[in-house]
Amino acid sequence: MGINTYNPADAQKVGEAILGFVNKAKNSAPNSLDRAENTSQALRLRREAAVMKALGSESGMKKLAQNLKEPVKTKLDYKSIGRQFVVTENMTPGEPAIYDKDFPAANAVVVGKKGTAAIVEGEGERVTLYPFNIVARYKVPFDELTDRRFKAIVRARERITEGMALREDLRIFALIAANAATGGTTPVSVANRLTKRALALSVGELRANRVPVANYLWSVSAMTDLMTFDRDDFTPAKMDEMLDTGFLGTLWGVPIHMSDQITAGTGYTLGDPQLTMWMPIYQDVEVLIADDQDNLLLGFVAWERLAMTHHNSLGVCSVSFNASAA
Repeated sequence: MGINTYNPADAQKVGEAILGFVNKAKNSAPNSLDRAENTSQALRLRREAAVMKALGSESGMKKLAQNLKEPVKTKLDYKSIGRQFVVTENMTPGEPAIYDKDFPAANAVVVGKKGTAAIVEGEGERVTLYPFNIVARYKVPFDELTDRRFKAIVRARERITEGMALREDLRIFALIAANAATGGTTPVSVANRLTKRALALSVGELRANRVPVANYLWSVSAMTDLMTFDRDDFTPAKMDEMLDTGFLGTLWGVPIHMSDQITAGTGYTLGDPQLTMWMPIYQDVEVLIADDQDNLLLGFVAWERLAMTHHNSLGVCSVSFNASAA
């Protein structure tokens, strides 16, 4: 076989052929492109008309909602707020959760000549906390992966995370309520709706014990009363932030938090977390894949291991009011 050599004349012929093909395509393209563009525009207009028609009826609105990439929710997902009231401490494996209470106060007295004072021995008290697990399991049948318009497995992960946050908050709220009932402070109670005076009295209970006020924690029923306070007293947060995080704003410089897990007609004035509540964490929330393919189930297991203590009854004061009063 002969060896192929480069021939400029042949290369020119090939170039002329390619150029002719491109020019031919250019001359014929506008008609086909115009037709495609007109078809696309007509389809877009028909879709817009269908959407506008659907928006005009309740059944149409439901149909549109079912075509969204997110599930149709009946309420917002729960957002955790409990950790804002505690001091969290990451623990190493095997480390004991031991806390040493402060020495007792030194009582000084005035003594006469050759007099003396009683001895106060500085002996502390040690408290050992025992960790516990919070666990949630969530399974999704294989069918849900194809039957739902939203991403079922992604939503399952969101749901199990939400459940963990809710259970942790409920544990924190229970400790706060239990310590508020031990008598370290005098509970504030009003017969009617929540008032600024009731709030001020609860603040006074903590300040009398030299505990700085750090947070208010209120039930949803308190929101109506708080929103009626004077603008100069109450600084409201943006509504979307309040719904999303439970943070309502500040009153006299103290953050106000709202939770639908607090009993209606109840609230708490809380002291600085450094003086009131600690939460050692051995394992923060971890979500693990836990599929059961033999039973056609996909899913997750979430767990955390921690301990909790609300150790200072002087740093919490409960406030109760009549949520149903006119």
